[in-house]
Amino acid sequence: MDGTSLRSLISQNAYRNLFYAEAIDAFADTAPDFRTVRSKEYKYTYYACDQVTEEFFDLANDPHELHNLIFDASYQSLVSDYLLKLDSFRVALDDTLAYNGIDCYTTLSRQSVLNQLHLGNPVELFPNPADNRVELLNTGEEELHSIRIFSADGKKVSDISVPDHSDPAWLNVSTFNDGLYLVIITVNKGSYFRKLLLQH
Repeated sequence: MDGTSLRSLISQNAYRNLFYAEAIDAFADTAPDFRTVRSKEYKYTYYACDQVTEEFFDLANDPHELHNLIFDASYQSLVSDYLLKLDSFRVALDDTLAYNGIDCYTTLSRQSVLNQLHLGNPVELFPNPADNRVELLNTGEEELHSIRIFSADGKKVSDISVPDHSDPAWLNVSTFNDGLYLVIITVNKGSYFRKLLLQH
């Protein structure tokens, strides 16, 4: 039988600090294929949807995996690190099974996004993925100056100056094409970068 012996793990002479799992061709198109890598602290999952669909959870602070942090700017270095770990597992295990993508995506609840505002993120976008309108959520502690939106190829598609630092509750994105966008929200203390996925 091919594989690696688990004897040292069972006898507790060794331990794993990372766990890698996959489900390929397991759900008969009722759920997406996925690959995941996790440690005691974090979990990253890549789903085979028809666009990039990922989850990242801080298991120490969110053991029930209720708050997807994949777009949280403060976790982006960790997300990149765990994506690299997942790719490294695939190479080490010669995992060449192809994904079977289906039409799906993940989204965050509005309450989940509101909760993130109180975890050091002063501005967020909701919903994400979005359709025709995007709500700009903030703590009210920052003076809003401008909102710039760029397409995936780097073209500026919107540049909104905010008069008197008012708070536009909604952004109209109904005329934008489907796809991934970068939203730069400039406030009095600096700029915040958010990814936005549009699906009309």
